[in-house]
Amino acid sequence: MMKVMENKKVLVVDDEQFIRELVHDFLEMEDISCEGAETYDEALDLIEANNYQLILLDPPLLIMSLEPPLYQSF
Repeated sequence: MMKVMENKKVLVVDDEQFIRELVHDFLEMEDISCEGAETYDEALDLIEANNYQLILLDPPLLIMSLEPPLYQSF
């Protein structure tokens, strides 16, 4: 793929396991280190503990994690 991502770490945040695994497998084929998170809270924990160069986030997951009044306004 690209040498730019060599020795870099990617976090995939999606509530669907199939999507996380698909992206993970693709990136691993290109020798890009990849981790997955199922929830926004899990992603925050991983972000605090690791240094990611790229985070792929499922936007509805972020909205769903907001407090109910904020979520209902979307």
